[in-house]
Amino acid sequence: MKKGIKYFGIALVLVTALLAYRAWTPDIPHDELAAKYATGSSDFLDLPSGARAHFRMRGNFEGRTLVLLHGSNASLHTWEAWADILDANYFVISVDLPGHGLTGATPSGDYTTGGMVDFVDEFVNKLNLEHFVLAGNSMGGGVTLAYALEHPEKLAGLVSWMPLALKCPRTPR
Repeated sequence: MKKGIKYFGIALVLVTALLAYRAWTPDIPHDELAAKYATGSSDFLDLPSGARAHFRMRGNFEGRTLVLLHGSNASLHTWEAWADILDANYFVISVDLPGHGLTGATPSGDYTTGGMVDFVDEFVNKLNLEHFVLAGNSMGGGVTLAYALEHPEKLAGLVSWMPLALKCPRTPR
């Protein structure tokens, strides 16, 4: 009986190791991803913090500026269908937040809501944006709310959707 349990345990470990090996995929180099996904109006912007932002600008350059923030585990591609609709009347800017899409890692390693707010502020400052509309969904919605609380003077409007379960950690108390 003990011998059977021992062999079962060994078999279980081997099957688990095999499944883990087959599920593992190595990281794809950034240059290879950029060649595939940084198309059309994609661009990159080096920020003072050392972060490198991937973004897209398109639409009516005379229209009101909309800055679009995606949710968790997403990228600026989330907004493509919306940008197709909005770009006739608005100047649309979508950006990959830190740790997402082609923006990737940041030198600070700060991926909290506060770190995202700081990233967005650096990004809009580098583009010299003033009185823009900030829109976000899910995690991006939380970042828009936190940004609005810290920088209300910079915004002409706010569009934010996030699940009620999310909390805005930089909300003043």
